[in-house]
Amino acid sequence: MLVHGFPNLLMPTGPQSGSASTNFPRGIETGVNWCTDLLEHIWDRGYTSADPTLAAQERWSAHVTKMYAIMLMRKAKSWFTGYNSNIPGHEHGKVRYFVYNGGTPKYVAAINDVVAKGYEGIVFDSNTRPSVQPKVRSSAAE
Repeated sequence: MLVHGFPNLLMPTGPQSGSASTNFPRGIETGVNWCTDLLEHIWDRGYTSADPTLAAQERWSAHVTKMYAIMLMRKAKSWFTGYNSNIPGHEHGKVRYFVYNGGTPKYVAAINDVVAKGYEGIVFDSNTRPSVQPKVRSSAAE
């Protein structure tokens, strides 16, 4: 639900989430609840950002790729495999692993395990950016 290098970008139903391979509204609920808990964790501890490590992202991507090995869908020309004949490089034969195919129970267990291990694989930061004051324009009447 996070991408390395894009702190605080939360995607509860983004690529490689469990939402597309289940009842979508329930998948959304799972992702939103997890993201809400993450935000509460951030706020309660005074953090300002959360960014997954590259290693954690690569582990998850490898796990998602492994789940495709058992799926016939990996051979299909579809959104689930990244096929799009209108975009060069997205032709049939180059599979992109967009969907978690391990099932909802495994997905929920995996994301809950991250929480149980103190948000393992996520780097938190409490550095704040300097405040930038907007420039006030004077009105034409002045």
